[in-house]
Order: sequence, then C-alpha cells, then structure tokens
Amino acid sequence: MPTSDENAVHVRISADRLQAIVEVEPGTAREFVTDEVILAIALSQSIQQSSELNRLIARAVKAYDPDSTEPFEAVIAEGTPPEMGRHGEFNLEPDLQQIYEQIQARESEEGEPEEPENDQTEPQDHHERTMLMIVKPGQQLGTITPPTDGVDGVDVSGKTIASKPGKPPIEEFDPESIEHRDDHTVVARIGGQLLIQQGKIRINPTLEIKGTVDFSTGNIHFPGNIEIREGVRDCFVVESGESITVVGLVEAATLKAGKDIVLKRGMAARDKGLAEAGRDLNAHYLDNVSGNAGRNLLIEKELTNSSITVGEKTIAPSATIVGGELICAGACEVGQIGTEAGAHTVIALGRIDSVESLIKEALELIPTLNERAAKATEQLEQVKSSSSVLSAKQAEIVTELQYKAMEAQAKIKPLKRALTLANTVITERAEPRLVVQSMLCQGAEIRACGRRATVTTTIKGPVCIALTDSGEFQLTDLNTNSVLAMDQFATIDDDPTAFDRRTLDAELKIAA
Repeated sequence: MPTSDENAVHVRISADRLQAIVEVEPGTAREFVTDEVILAIALSQSIQQSSELNRLIARAVKAYDPDSTEPFEAVIAEGTPPEMGRHGEFNLEPDLQQIYEQIQARESEEGEPEEPENDQTEPQDHHERTMLMIVKPGQQLGTITPPTDGVDGVDVSGKTIASKPGKPPIEEFDPESIEHRDDHTVVARIGGQLLIQQGKIRINPTLEIKGTVDFSTGNIHFPGNIEIREGVRDCFVVESGESITVVGLVEAATLKAGKDIVLKRGMAARDKGLAEAGRDLNAHYLDNVSGNAGRNLLIEKELTNSSITVGEKTIAPSATIVGGELICAGACEVGQIGTEAGAHTVIALGRIDSVESLIKEALELIPTLNERAAKATEQLEQVKSSSSVLSAKQAEIVTELQYKAMEAQAKIKPLKRALTLANTVITERAEPRLVVQSMLCQGAEIRACGRRATVTTTIKGPVCIALTDSGEFQLTDLNTNSVLAMDQFATIDDDPTAFDRRTLDAELKIAA
C-alpha cells in the first residue's frame, strides 16, 4: 500500500556538490511525488533554479513508480566540474628518447650483453647502435610543455568551484650545462653525456663507462674525456676529442683521442687494433697494435709486434721492444730491443714519417718536371728552326710548348722551397738518439737519417746510439762513457725506406 507521508521525498546533494539527487522511499503515494514538491525541496537546499532543473524534475516524476518495492533515485541537477590545469612536461627529442628507453630496458635486464638480432632487411652495423645519450653544444635536447591554469567549475547551487593550476615539470635542469630558453626548448650548453637521474638532468663533460665497451654501449664518439672502468671488446670504436683512460684490457678495438690515451692494463690487438693519440700514448703493454702518438710514447712492460709512430720521445726504460717497428722523431729510451733468439725489430730514429715520405716523392718528382720542361724546350727550338716564318698552326704549337715549359719550371721552384723547409723542420725537431738500458739484441735494426745498422752481436746495456756530425752511427757505453765502433756489432748500410739527409743539398743541386 502506498505511503502517504510527504516526508518520504528527499533531495540529497553529493559530497562534491556537482549533483542533486531526488530520493523517494518505496511505496510513496504519487500525490506526494510531484514537480512542485520536488522543486520546493530543491530550492530549500539552495539549488540554483533553471529550466534544466525543471526538465530533470519532470523526467524524474514521470519515471517514478509508486508500486515499486525499491527506493527511487534520479538526478535533478548537475554542476560543471572544474578542469584542473595540466602539469608541465619535459619531452626528450625522439632520438634521445629512444636511447633513454633502451637504457631503461637494459638496466632492468641481467646477464652478458649480446649482439642485437637484426630484424631488418637492410645491413646494419650493431656496433654503431649507441646506448649513450651523447650531445653536442647547442644541440636541442627536448621541449617543455608549460603547465596550464585550469578552468573553474560551478556546483548545483551556482557557486564557483575553484580549479587547481598545473604544476611545473618535475625535472630539474643543471643551469651550468643546460639552457632553458624562452621558447620552451631545452638546449645543451656544453658537449658531453646527457644524464637523467631521479628527475635531475645534467650534462657530464666526462663520459664514465662503469663496465665494458661492448654491445651494451655501442661505439663511442665523444667530445670530452672518456673513462672506462673495465675494457673494450673486439671491433668496437672509442673516439674522444680529449683523452681516453681504460682500466681494463683493450682487445682488437680502435681508440682515437685528441689528447692522451692511457691504457692501465694494456692492449692485445691481434693485428686489428688501432691506437691514435694526439699527444701521449701511455700503456702497460701493447701487443700487435698499429698507432701513433703525436707527442710521447710511454710503455711500462712490453711493445710487441706493433707498428707505432711517435712525434717526440719514447719513454720506456723498463720495457722490452720485440718485433714490429717503432718510428720515433725524438730521443728514445728503452729497456731491451729484440730477443736473444734474433727477433727482427726495427727502431727508426729522428724520423718524421709523414714529412719524409713527402720529401721522397718531391725528390722523385723534380727530375720528372725537369725532363718535361727540357722536352718542351727542345720541341720548341725544333719548331722555331724549321721555318723563318711560322704558320698559324706552328704559332699555336709554339705557344703550347712555351706554356708547358713554363708550367714545369713554375712547379719546380715551390717544390724546392718546400723540400728545404721540410728538411729544416726535421733537423730542428728530430733527435736521433737511442738509449738501451739492458740489451740490444742481434737481429734488431736501428735506422736514422738514411742509414741502417743491423745488429749482428748482442750489445749489453746501458748504451747510447747517436749520430756524429757526419751522419754516422756512434755507440757509447754509458757505464764507462767510452765510444765503441758501431760496425763491430752491426752491419752498416743505407736505409732503403728513407732519404739520406746528408745528401739532400747535393740532390737539390742535381735536380736544379
């Protein structure tokens, strides 16, 4: 039987004040559930009157069933919720984002890094798939989306519900290395490794590899210093605009540094490795390595079967040099050269290979140019003497031959000047002096200024080998300071791989 109590109709406002809901107890008579009753209750609770309120009340009254045994509810008013401001975001550039995601995935994995599977049809060098975020000065790192203020809402009473503004990005940028510009771009102030750690973003000008350079890092091309805690695996490349320090073993890899390379354990390259330092190359040992040091070579233990060019000095008083070739422009001090078994080992002193090769080419080119000029001159005289009056064709030939002769002569003069300058550079920079502290073994070759001494009898150290004013080898026993005849211990002849600086002036005169 329907309930006749008019208090059975209620209007409830939600906790967030965004809805007003009419509630009717089961069995309430329809005469108590009318538009007028519900509107009066709603207005008594300060619900804002509107045509929408009237429409929703009418719909609720129509939907009410007095015979239902379930409580009746219907929404009769709705407010507008506030739109909260969006939080600011920092978004990395796509290429950096891709690497960052790979780093995150790698850190969650365990085990030895393996070569990635190639799921592409195009050939791909996986060694070049870097796992480091390396950036250059001025490079755009990403973009900041600023936070928004949001939009206020309105509750069912017509009162404003304040919105909350968005928060700025959680990331903190190091102002010394990163610039946040007015156009919301984020740019690198310096070159280095981009690091994102616990919301803090900075650029480290030094690249620190805690493990090994392998497929977990890929090849490294870095503008600053590189410090590698472990080693470098086969076929990987490490290039630095500054210096490289490797604590562990370097295998058959490629190392290139604008300044120094320091290999605290050493390098075993198996004839495939390369080490090029703009300044000093410093290693515990080098085995089957090709390379050069723009300034000094420092070896602690061994230099084995390697080909190294040194711009200034070799400092290895305790090291053994076995096999291969060491070319040194400045003074050279080593512990031992070769082995008692006669391992062929070449030490070239006072030699700047790049300059000497150019001198050899120039000396070979001058006679060719002279011959070309002489031939053109001879042909010119023949044409002139063939007729007192030259035809148009003959005049054209004369002009061409004159040009050829003048062109050849014009090329010879700067070549001669360059030769003289190159020889001066070598003379001023080169110091053909070798100190052997322990033993200079048979089979070793000492080359200097176009001369070669092939050791036939092992020489006990400490000894010094230098050149006399006349360009001949001189051997000095450093214990007694006595001068020994080099030809007692070695066969002396011309070095077929270099020009003889003693005869350069004569060769220039001959070329002239």
